[in-house]
Amino acid sequence: MVSQSKFLKQLNTNHYLLFISSEWDDRHTVENQKKWGVWRWRGMCEYKDSIVKIVKKSKKIIDFGGALGPLCPNAVIVDREKKDIWGRDIKYHNISDCPGQYDMIFSSHTLEHVLEFQFILTIMLNKLKPGGKLVLHLPSVYNFKWWPQNERKKEHKRIFALSGSLYMHAPIETVYIDKCFSLGSIETAAYTGDSSIMMIVRKEYSV
Repeated sequence: MVSQSKFLKQLNTNHYLLFISSEWDDRHTVENQKKWGVWRWRGMCEYKDSIVKIVKKSKKIIDFGGALGPLCPNAVIVDREKKDIWGRDIKYHNISDCPGQYDMIFSSHTLEHVLEFQFILTIMLNKLKPGGKLVLHLPSVYNFKWWPQNERKKEHKRIFALSGSLYMHAPIETVYIDKCFSLGSIETAAYTGDSSIMMIVRKEYSV
């Protein structure tokens, strides 16, 4: 496993071009998971500069659900798995157990799996320091394969959209994620090229 600084330096333009031109299965091989972590997703590549800037400014980071694709080597991973893709032990399986507050909390393609979604969001905001950033990379309603009734493992409890989306046949499990942050300031709310949603929320107040 590479160091934090070396890992971030290798996220360059060539990396972006590699993953927007490669096949889906190629990007999600174990080899690419180990090498690139969550950065194998096209949506992450599109917002690389913004996210890396937040990572570099953050001393304490939580990666919620990051066992199979960590954001960066120094993130505290919260996951149901026992080890991450790099073979490190995972200490926390519940975000409530993470001590103190954090500068950044990140999650990619995980919140569609949890039962108590709104409860987890509240805990995430509680765990952020004032001014801290919550960065979410979420499956969107525009990929029907991710809808709960279509997802092959039947593990998705919901799908996400942005308010104002012109999608006439969204399933009843659709959550309009930009309406879920009354105590945060939304800096980014956008669809990405991999049919995901990128959300960056700044914590403004105590929750």
